[in-house]
Amino acid sequence: QLRRARGYAAAVVLTLAIGIGATTAIFSVVHALLFKPLPYVDSEQLVQLTAEVPAAESPSGRAMRSGTVTADELFDIRARTKGLTHASFAGGVAFRTLANGGEAIRLQGLQVSPGFFETLRASAQIGRTFDPSGRMDRAAIVLSHAAWQRYFNGNRALLGQEIALFDSLSPNSVIHIAGYMVIGVMPARFAFPDLQA
Repeated sequence: QLRRARGYAAAVVLTLAIGIGATTAIFSVVHALLFKPLPYVDSEQLVQLTAEVPAAESPSGRAMRSGTVTADELFDIRARTKGLTHASFAGGVAFRTLANGGEAIRLQGLQVSPGFFETLRASAQIGRTFDPSGRMDRAAIVLSHAAWQRYFNGNRALLGQEIALFDSLSPNSVIHIAGYMVIGVMPARFAFPDLQA
């Protein structure tokens, strides 16, 4: 009977361990997704707008969610809404290739409206972010701290310089080259928002 009691006790302990482990894992996921505040100042005041496509306008004949609103829709909403102090657009995930010492490096970025960083109350570590008024005479880029360190060795002289980004994977088979002036670098603690959240 002593052996059966040990087996029973082991089964109970194992069941409790699995239950506690599963509960802890589920709570961790729920906390990260629902309860943990976003890493921005006054994050409880941030909202993400999404667009709904009515069934009559949908190709499938069913109402559907189309994701984030377009820049034009956002500015229309901002003009008609008194409760928004700032409104900005982030979308159009862009992939570009940087030729770095003969090596082609695939970069991912967001196309954002000029007031994007102001909306998040985020400042550049060095340089500046986009002018919220929208006045810009050329294509500009704000780098993440990680990209600045990894691909440009943290070179402060990069500010004000133009970098060439390619639309194709190989600089030798260029489809389109665009020059972007580096105007700023974000701090290491700044996290770009996940648009899928």
